[in-house]
Amino acid sequence: MGPVLLGLAWAILAKSAPWIRRLWRASLAPRTPQELGAVADQVAAAVEEQWRAEVAHRSLNDPHPLPVRWDGVTTDLVQDWGTVVELARHGAGWPPAREPSTS
Repeated sequence: MGPVLLGLAWAILAKSAPWIRRLWRASLAPRTPQELGAVADQVAAAVEEQWRAEVAHRSLNDPHPLPVRWDGVTTDLVQDWGTVVELARHGAGWPPAREPSTS
């Protein structure tokens, strides 16, 4: 069952790529947090639409939702909360933090 779900995830990501590229090009370098938020909302809506279409196409909820089993992971696979927050604020895709002025 695992390879099937992995294949499904890759197929959905491959189908999402053109939407994401179009939205990103249309919004190259958003200038304000509100613009960045709007772009993120557009990408989220496009990806959600494609996921829903793929679920319907593959009848994953017919007659019942696909059962999924979750297991916890060991702590060595998880970053501490402070690192996650730091990456969310200043990680990849964000402009580098400016050093405070000394003058």
